[in-house]
Amino acid sequence: MEHEEYLKDLAQSLRWRRMDDRAVIDVLREVSSEAAETGSAPVDRFGDAEQYAEKFDRGRSMSIGLWVATTGAVLATLAAAAYVVSTQVGSVPTSLPRSLAVYGVCAALLVAAVLTGHRLDRRLPRDFRT
Repeated sequence: MEHEEYLKDLAQSLRWRRMDDRAVIDVLREVSSEAAETGSAPVDRFGDAEQYAEKFDRGRSMSIGLWVATTGAVLATLAAAAYVVSTQVGSVPTSLPRSLAVYGVCAALLVAAVLTGHRLDRRLPRDFRT
């Protein structure tokens, strides 16, 4: 695994443990520095990024990626619920094509939010330099 890819995996794993970016930067600097000093790949020295991240205490910070994914999931759920309510209580006629279109849009919103959140959390912090 390439050095930068390992750092991105580690950054994501640390963020998913709710660590703020300052703590993430500290860990990434330590890993990067030790890998440079020993000349070994980070995965050889520290093991799998996700398992290494588990060694650190959980934080209390919500990453931007988690926020985007959560917000997208809530919006998709609310949109689907609003459609169901409008067809049951309101005057919106229901049909299979319309239902498939609405639920398809909700699913697309959910997938887009999760993928965007994943991508945001996998980036290296702005203030981190290798």
